[in-house]
Amino acid sequence: KGSCNGKLDDLLSAFTDITYSSQTPMGRHFLFHLQPSDEDKAWLQSTKEVFEDATEQIKAFDINLFPHGKPVLADVHQKGVDDCNAMSVLADMAFLYPDFIKSIIHKEAADSFRVDMFDPDGKPIVVCVSNRFPVREGGYPIFCVGEDDSYNWISIMEKAAMKWIKVYNHINSISGCNAEMITPMFTGDGRSFCIQPGRLDSKAL
Repeated sequence: KGSCNGKLDDLLSAFTDITYSSQTPMGRHFLFHLQPSDEDKAWLQSTKEVFEDATEQIKAFDINLFPHGKPVLADVHQKGVDDCNAMSVLADMAFLYPDFIKSIIHKEAADSFRVDMFDPDGKPIVVCVSNRFPVREGGYPIFCVGEDDSYNWISIMEKAAMKWIKVYNHINSISGCNAEMITPMFTGDGRSFCIQPGRLDSKAL
């Protein structure tokens, strides 16, 4: 009761899943997680990456976070990481709330970026990443990129999410991140609901 300030109360009977949890503002998917060690916390705040031991070549790139002045859908092109759900919901967030995306990503230096995130208890944390990316032979990107295979804000958020997952480990990899799992990392709010196809008529939609 009271979902979306009561604005959707008439649709409650159609809900097939609700992720609200009384134990954490991040939602029930964040109830089971590892407690990070001091070493883990230091790693999150460093620019060391998940792929440090990658067999692919790792290169540093000049990164223009917002080539269009703000996040746009054209910035998001999935490449070699199997994380279409995670990238699509981040693209959706950027389309709806571009100023929010801009407010949580900070360029610290030419080779380092800071992303404001939340831990599984809903407490603010900082995750740092570098301007380095593994690339396939021929220089083809593996991480999500924008137009002309240029790295931008989505590339940084993808890496930050991967670091978050490695430390807190509430799922196996970013490939399993759906909307209800990826958005709370960045918003601190895991209250969401699901309505399966066929549950609503055209009027309700």
